[in-house]
Amino acid sequence: MANIDQFVKVGFSISKATSLAIFFSNYGYLCTATIDDFVDGYILPPSNIILLATVEDLQKVFKTDTQYYKDIETLLLQKGNLRPNRAGINNVVVYVGVLGSGETYGNLVNEMISVNGNYARLTIDSRNLEDIFEAAKAAHSKDRRFVAQTSDESLFDTTITDNVIKELNALNCDLIDVDFHFNDSQALACGESSIATQELMGSVGDLYSQITNVTPQEYTTTQESILKDLYLSYYTTVTFTDGGALDNYAQKLLLGGFTVTGEDRKRRDIRYYFDKMFKARSLDFLAKKLAYSDASANVLNEMLTRILIEGQKNNLIVPNTIDEETGEVIKGFDIKPIYPSQLRKTNPTAYGAKRYQEVGYYRDAVTGREVAIDFYIDPEDYELAEIGF
Repeated sequence: MANIDQFVKVGFSISKATSLAIFFSNYGYLCTATIDDFVDGYILPPSNIILLATVEDLQKVFKTDTQYYKDIETLLLQKGNLRPNRAGINNVVVYVGVLGSGETYGNLVNEMISVNGNYARLTIDSRNLEDIFEAAKAAHSKDRRFVAQTSDESLFDTTITDNVIKELNALNCDLIDVDFHFNDSQALACGESSIATQELMGSVGDLYSQITNVTPQEYTTTQESILKDLYLSYYTTVTFTDGGALDNYAQKLLLGGFTVTGEDRKRRDIRYYFDKMFKARSLDFLAKKLAYSDASANVLNEMLTRILIEGQKNNLIVPNTIDEETGEVIKGFDIKPIYPSQLRKTNPTAYGAKRYQEVGYYRDAVTGREVAIDFYIDPEDYELAEIGF
């Protein structure tokens, strides 16, 4: 009997999907350490990049009395927390920068990302408001979530009508989080943002976190009001009522939980996650080199739909529900292609450019409100060549 394999060949290809798990779970830390801050005998790599996954790794690099050690230790210690406050950090990507004459932390952030940008979130060693301002602007322009902390009490001076936080708000730097903490030697920003760092970005928020290695502090009612107005987060103890001898009932909690523009941080993380996942999957789609057609648009739609389904399974998107009065299904998300055949009639220019377009919405699990989706792929030929197609 003849073997069919002799004259029939069947080829199977496994569809590969780009994973961004490492990008989301890595954490960037920019510092200006000098040779005196390192453990004796440590040699800094030529790239000025150090990868640290454990406190044991950290002990081989920085001296324990340095601020850099304390900051990174706090980042890593959150990995040992009980859920839901357990950090999902993979590596802390440390960049050791040197501030040249006339340079700012913004210059160093740009340098750092150009050398190693494999992280979604980063912070800096400085608590100075001007340093934070320059670093925040650079991080925002590089599309990274940026977190910082300050102890600058000028923020409580109501006679000062403008400050760095308000300027970042005015610039719509919605990727920026700033915490207030009186003790500069403690790394509140590192601790709370470490908890929010997960492979599935947005699955864990920092609001109401309990943070290892950071001591909660007390604030006056006026100070709390100002911090809330500026969208700054802070770590304090909270009880069910006023009065003394209530310590047994107190909870240590991070309060605030907003970006400097006033958006819920977890909600912003969810939007960031879907934005990056859609872009990564669009590259996977382009790599298939499919003909421009309605059938290809369906392939793209399926790829993007899978991301939203996964988000719904992991509590980034609200589940589908049924309206009790009408019996109508209220979807957690909906996304549909605008087919090439439609574009040929309604938008000949887009059709000629071979644009793929998807429209819809998802309802994030934080507020349940709709977030509009208006996604399209419309690369020029030279852009495709630049990315290897």
